[in-house]
Amino acid sequence: KSLDPFWKEETMRIARHLQLPAKSAFHFMWRCINGEMFMKSAQMKDKFLDSYFQFFKRARGKVLIYSICVMSNHFHMAAELLAGCAHMSRWARASNSSFAQKVNRTLKRRGPVGQDRPKTVVAEDAEALKRIMFYHDWNPVEAGIVDHPSKYEYSSYSYYASGKKNRWTKHLTKPQWYLDLGDSPEARQEA
Repeated sequence: KSLDPFWKEETMRIARHLQLPAKSAFHFMWRCINGEMFMKSAQMKDKFLDSYFQFFKRARGKVLIYSICVMSNHFHMAAELLAGCAHMSRWARASNSSFAQKVNRTLKRRGPVGQDRPKTVVAEDAEALKRIMFYHDWNPVEAGIVDHPSKYEYSSYSYYASGKKNRWTKHLTKPQWYLDLGDSPEARQEA
């Protein structure tokens, strides 16, 4: 089943605590207002991820991050709540606000940067979480930015496929489906 409906379906706004029960894995999507390409440059992608992880301490211990992918006008994250969603909401609010201030300062503009609140979709099981994470990895290829996910710096693909860590992927937690791929990091990377 294609994951494209995550972006396209229009749904009634439901309170996040009703959408994301405690101990649920989910696909988190945030996009720039009106499809603006605020994160087109490497500098702005850096600022976006720096904002997100600057405030991660607000959710640390309550949210696990499995994968990330920053595109020119949107961001994907696969994560899991270990408790209620209040910590996730505080983290996302602070991060998005910080990034909006950086965009407005850099581009000498005013106004909102994000399109509504971030969208969250529960991953029903480990297989759904795996598909979401693969979707994140494939996003830059599908957009024609690179011809293989390993060539895209702003996703977690290289962390899983090659064991490469950076200032953002060091915050990731390997999901159980990934750990089940092999008995060693090398075996999992090969798989």
